Amino acid sequence: MPKWKQWLAIGTIFLSGALIGALGARFYIKHLIEEALSGGPPARKELVMKRLRRELDLGPRQAEEIEVIVTGIQEDLLELRRRSQPQVRAILERGVKRMKSRLDPAQQRKLSELYEKLERFRRGPYPRSSAGDG
Repeated sequence: MPKWKQWLAIGTIFLSGALIGALGARFYIKHLIEEALSGGPPARKELVMKRLRRELDLGPRQAEEIEVIVTGIQEDLLELRRRSQPQVRAILERGVKRMKSRLDPAQQRKLSELYEKLERFRRGPYPRSSAGDG
C-alpha cells in the first residue's frame, strides 16, 4: 500500500475518533445539564457537591459541613428568585409587548409561542412550593 494511503487511513481513523469523542462528550454534558435541571434543586445541589468533593478533595466531615453551606446558599437564592419573580416577569412582558408592536400578526403569534416556551422553562418541570411561584 502506498505511503499516502497509509497516512490517509491513519488520518481518517484519527478524525473519526475525534468526532465520536466530541459527539459523545456533547451528549454526556447535555445529559448532565438536563438531569440537573429536571431534578430541581436537590439534583443541582448534588451536582455541585460532587464537583466540590472532587475538585477540593473534601474529607467526609468537610463534605458534610460544606453541604450545609451549599444548602443555605441554595435556599437564599431560591428566596431571592421568588421575591424578584414579579419584577422579572414585568420586564419580560414589557419587552415582549414592545417587540410585538414592531411585528406582523404571524410574527406576533410566533413570539407569543416563544415567550410561552420561555415561561415553561423558567417554571421548570419540578413542583413549586406554596411559598411562591419562583
